[in-house]
Amino acid sequence: MKIIHISDLHIDSSKNKFALGRFNNIVDDIISKKFPEDTVIVMTGDLTNNGFGDHTNEKNNPAYFGVSKLEANGYQDRVLVIPGNHDYGIGVNVLDKVFHNSLITDFKKTFYNDENATYPRITNYINAVFVGLDSTIGVLKNLKIGDAFTSQGEIEKKQLDILSDELQKAKASGKKTIVYLHHHPFSSNSDFKLNNAKEFLEIVDNSTDVLLFGHIHYEKNDGDDRTKDTQIPRVYNAGSSTNINDRDDWTSHYRVIDLDSSPENDSIVVIPIHMLTLDNSHGGTYIAHGNLTYTVNDEARQQDNTASGGLTSTLEVPELAQNIKYTLTFDASDTKITFAWDNSETMGSKKYIDVKGVWPGSISAIERDTECGKLELNNQHGGTYIAHGTLTYMYEGKSQKIKNSASGGLKSTIKFPTDATDIKYNITYDASKTTSKFSWTNGWTGTRHIDVKGVWPGKVKATDNGIK
Repeated sequence: MKIIHISDLHIDSSKNKFALGRFNNIVDDIISKKFPEDTVIVMTGDLTNNGFGDHTNEKNNPAYFGVSKLEANGYQDRVLVIPGNHDYGIGVNVLDKVFHNSLITDFKKTFYNDENATYPRITNYINAVFVGLDSTIGVLKNLKIGDAFTSQGEIEKKQLDILSDELQKAKASGKKTIVYLHHHPFSSNSDFKLNNAKEFLEIVDNSTDVLLFGHIHYEKNDGDDRTKDTQIPRVYNAGSSTNINDRDDWTSHYRVIDLDSSPENDSIVVIPIHMLTLDNSHGGTYIAHGNLTYTVNDEARQQDNTASGGLTSTLEVPELAQNIKYTLTFDASDTKITFAWDNSETMGSKKYIDVKGVWPGSISAIERDTECGKLELNNQHGGTYIAHGTLTYMYEGKSQKIKNSASGGLKSTIKFPTDATDIKYNITYDASKTTSKFSWTNGWTGTRHIDVKGVWPGKVKATDNGIK
């Protein structure tokens, strides 16, 4: 038997707009890998970022559709879900206990199809018993009107009593036991801890084969060193499966546990993400609108983004994407520009679409695979001259030109491909015949600073202060 562990999706989080897409990528990846028929998926809470707004209708939970898709693709009755603190409306004051209790009921109706469902959730499957605990309800039920609902956890005594009984019965029958909850039972952080962790660990130690949880968003974090003090063979914190904190070295992922093998063979599946950036920061004034379409497992998908002049906007393209097409339209123009790739591999891990054009003139867009180099015109050194810069360079056999300006006290940054060549930057100044000229053979990564100094009617000078 295999177990897939997922946690802390935080869909609809303002911290990470990609959370829903990343969960969909996890769902698609699990379905495409065709795991054995006895595989069970365990989700340990915080499916949404704020149940206070998500549960106004029991089927309005954004995580519900991913769970339903898994169930419709071979995992019926094998997706086990328990709530986290965010699923009950984290961060709000308890002003109406009836309403807060309705959030608890909505979660049960959504994921168990039973508003009277109780905890712990007991699931007997083949030669294993899964026990799912609600580690949030103990805190929520003890709040008074006006109290803030925070991130601490507590398991009700009646849940602990049932847990103890179920573990004893499983041990007597020779079944393996998997206990799952939201809160990290080894964390000592007062803001996130499980208040009755000691009582809980006394029950599960020596009687549990697998202990799964989340809540702390990094797999290696506070309390993990204390897991070595237990007799439980497998103790796993899933972290945030959608990388809600956007660590640079991590992306969406899930853990695969093989109960028929040793813990050393358990693994984390990392799902690559391809980035498509609409870059409208090259001095253009048109507002660009992008429409991305593609298929995943023959299912049509689409995403949209917009970038005004001076801004960028990024979309994440799944690894399994096929038939990728990206179409640009522009306010105040009939121009339409389309880019197409057979799949995510031909698109590449990072793709930039550079838009240029000043109204009412023509618009152009080119694609590149490398990150931008930056050239900063810095006129914040007490000078009074207005500086005007013109950058020219060669890219993919074509000459490119970008202009910028910076009045006294301001700065202006130009972006261009890092693999540009024959780069020239000329600066002129209002009320002065002085010109400053710079040239470089190749582009760079990072920001090169050109500092302007000079007070009218005196001399004005620009200096290349290098890349930082």
